[in-house]
Amino acid sequence: MPRSKFISQLLLPEMRAFLIAILPLLILSLIIFFQLPYEWGIGSFVISLIVLLLIFFSGLKAAKTRYSLTTERNQIRAIISNFTSPIIAYDQNFVVTAFNGAAEDLFKIKSENVLGEKISPEWASQDEFKILAQVVFPSLAPTMEFKSDPDEYPQIMDINFPDPYLELTVTTVRVRDSFGRILGFFKLVQDRTREEQLISSKSEFLTVAAHQLRTPLSAIRWTFESAIKGDFGEMTDEQKKALQSGLLASEKVLKTANDLLDIANIESGKFGYNFVENNILEVAREIIKSYQLLASEHNIKIYLDSPKEGIPNFLFDAIRIRIVFQNIIENAIRYNVENGEIVIKMEIKGEYLEISIKDTGIGIPEKEMPKLFSKFFRASNVVKHETEGTGLGLYIAKNIIEAHGGSIRADSIENRGSTFYFTIPMSENLIPKRSKAR
Repeated sequence: MPRSKFISQLLLPEMRAFLIAILPLLILSLIIFFQLPYEWGIGSFVISLIVLLLIFFSGLKAAKTRYSLTTERNQIRAIISNFTSPIIAYDQNFVVTAFNGAAEDLFKIKSENVLGEKISPEWASQDEFKILAQVVFPSLAPTMEFKSDPDEYPQIMDINFPDPYLELTVTTVRVRDSFGRILGFFKLVQDRTREEQLISSKSEFLTVAAHQLRTPLSAIRWTFESAIKGDFGEMTDEQKKALQSGLLASEKVLKTANDLLDIANIESGKFGYNFVENNILEVAREIIKSYQLLASEHNIKIYLDSPKEGIPNFLFDAIRIRIVFQNIIENAIRYNVENGEIVIKMEIKGEYLEISIKDTGIGIPEKEMPKLFSKFFRASNVVKHETEGTGLGLYIAKNIIEAHGGSIRADSIENRGSTFYFTIPMSENLIPKRSKAR
């Protein structure tokens, strides 16, 4: 043990009893040693020495514990002080025990004004402490949303303030002692304001750009369609072929604009949902019918395998679920093999309906599967097969299914085909509340 550490421990209050007792006991032992017979003197000296050693080691143990706790506390304080995110710590009585520099910057409060003070809901009525009080007592905040189970710790929630504009994510950690007693709480605050502003700006740009593109693209598509139908006079086969290529290109660009608009709305929380009782089999049949022409062009057959007893109506957003079907089926057609097939199977599993869409296509490389539902991802073999594409379809599908309270996954073997599975809850209480509220 380094000398400085040992000396520090000797100087702690726990060693005071030993330091006070050592001199009187030694003097008393010497007096007894010289005044009493030899045997008694030796015995008393040994007893005194044992008592001193007991006092010494007892005090040293307590001093080591204090030293360790003090060192650990100082280390924690140093970490908290230098942590880049705001941290607030308070005991079970809401007395503030830590308030770092980042918290000072965020709340515009000096630590000396809050350390040792008891935070109460009444602080929310004071302009200086209003936001701090609403973070400590989130039920007082203008807007708050739990991101974790409200009854479990760590507790995570988003808290938003309109004036001044702030977007915060607050993680609350409960501190307990070895007996399970609550000692206090730590709140780690993540300031998402700038991040949310950037996302909002990007979403606004994409929304405006997509809207600006959709109108002229719709007009271009209508012009091509009218010309192909002969509304502007007879066309030669060569002219019709050229116009058909132009129509196809305009439809692709229009789909890209629509996908970008959907992405912008998803990321800004404006991708609305309308949950109504619908018949999922009717939705699937309509979509299959709409893709029969494209499937026949590629010599692909589409089959629907559903329960013989049918599927009862349940709550879901038919428009959004159509998008999921369309994105997966369109990929299954475009990246299938000649004379391939697509099988859409529906099974009721407990309170969920599981839908699988299996194809006999080119599949997805195994090492690329983890990225499958990422934004703008396109598999390497898909890019070789067809260079055009945005890689947004499956990302949008994943968001729609999760907003319904379901999940989506895929199995695939390269050059053997892929199967996409997604579930939709058939019980209303399984639909996320925030999705129903949109």
